[in-house]
Amino acid sequence: MNVTEFSEAVRVACQNSDKVSLNELRELASQENNPYFYSSLAWWAYELPPEGGETFKSTADADKYFKLAYEGFLKLAKENKDPDAMSILSDMYEWGKGIAADEEKSKYWRDRCYLTKTGLTFDEWKRQQS
Repeated sequence: MNVTEFSEAVRVACQNSDKVSLNELRELASQENNPYFYSSLAWWAYELPPEGGETFKSTADADKYFKLAYEGFLKLAKENKDPDAMSILSDMYEWGKGIAADEEKSKYWRDRCYLTKTGLTFDEWKRQQS
C-alpha cells in the first residue's frame, strides 16, 4: 500500500468509525515503521470532529503518532538526506506537531531542504525568484 492509499484508508476508517480497519492500519504503520503512515494517522485524528467517532481516545494518541512520524522523518533527513523529510520536519517545528514549536529549527530544516534541492538556502532561493 502506498502513502496515498494508506491516507485514504485512514480517512475512510475514521469517517466511518471503523475501529477494526483503523486498528489494522495502525498495525500496518507499525510493521512498516513508515513516518508517512504515522503522520496520516495523526493528522486524521486531529482533523475529525469529536462527534466523528471514537477513532482516538485522546489527542495524546495523535501526539504519539506525530512523535513516531517525527522520529522517522528525522532519520530519513539525517541518514538519507531526504529533502521531503526535511521539509516535513520544518513544518512540524513550525506548527509544533509531535514536538515543541521552534522557529529556529523550522528554519534550519527548511534551509537544509532547499540546500539539498537547489544548493541555496530558502532565503537565497526566494531572492532569486524575485
